[in-house]
Amino acid sequence: MQRRRRGSKGQATVEMALVLPILMWLLVGMVDIARMANAYLTIQHASREAVRLGITGASDTAVGLRATASAIALDPTRLTVTITPLGGKLSGSDITVAVSYRYKVLALMGIIGSEVPLTTSLTARVE
Repeated sequence: MQRRRRGSKGQATVEMALVLPILMWLLVGMVDIARMANAYLTIQHASREAVRLGITGASDTAVGLRATASAIALDPTRLTVTITPLGGKLSGSDITVAVSYRYKVLALMGIIGSEVPLTTSLTARVE
């Protein structure tokens, strides 16, 4: 009986050493997915704000700046704003604002350091 006890002394340590990396990977993955969802909601908000300004007949520069300013929590070097059609907008025509963001993944499914493109676009009629 004593001999059996001595042999299983490090069993819990070995089990923890095997399970802990998996648990940490899952935790970091959950945090990463939450951050990605936050980035998507942010660019969706930015495109909504930009299209709201665009339907009033504002210039393309002002619409792009509004989208960038609305996504202040994100890295502006990874943000792309596309406005269609370019130039003057006639009353009754449509304006589309697409906002794209290259999200840098932390540790989602082993893709460490890669990027995921997030894109949203909204279309509205010019007043």
